[in-house]
Amino acid sequence: MVFNSRIHFRSQNTILFRANANKKVHALKMVDTLQVVSAWETILKQSSAVAPLVGLLAVVVGAWKYLEHTIFNRLKDILSLKDKNLGQNVENVEKKLTNLDEDLEEKFSNNKENLETLKQSMDLKLENVRVSLKGDIALVQANLEGVHAKLDEVLAFQKEFLKMYIGFEHRLSVVEGKIGII
Repeated sequence: MVFNSRIHFRSQNTILFRANANKKVHALKMVDTLQVVSAWETILKQSSAVAPLVGLLAVVVGAWKYLEHTIFNRLKDILSLKDKNLGQNVENVEKKLTNLDEDLEEKFSNNKENLETLKQSMDLKLENVRVSLKGDIALVQANLEGVHAKLDEVLAFQKEFLKMYIGFEHRLSVVEGKIGII
């Protein structure tokens, strides 16, 4: 079945749809975009060749919205959480260093004879803090590498999606050429 349709813009508020050589005429008030999309969907579904493409377009748009609203927002949340955790780790290290300084002053003033023991104790505590910091930094780096890997996966998917979309657009333009949409 050859399907011809034309849109005539009568005024700013009304769009007139003509289909099948004036057999059906639909006039709609243009309240919002959904009405226009719905009208086009109705017209395009009358052609068996275009109906699957309309469905495919709906699936592609739905997939893109899913990516946009779930995966991308989740990645933003993960990155902000990692930044927050890093800030908390820095605060914890500062508290540990402050506590070490207070311990040192208290022990030094109370007992000068144990200064050498105190120095060794502080060196041990500082070494523990260094080891703890190295572990925290390695954990943060591993988390960031995981986030970068996820972002690479999303970018690869986006490239594949764009290839599919460009192929779909080409097929749709071929179908539009056969349909004769003006």
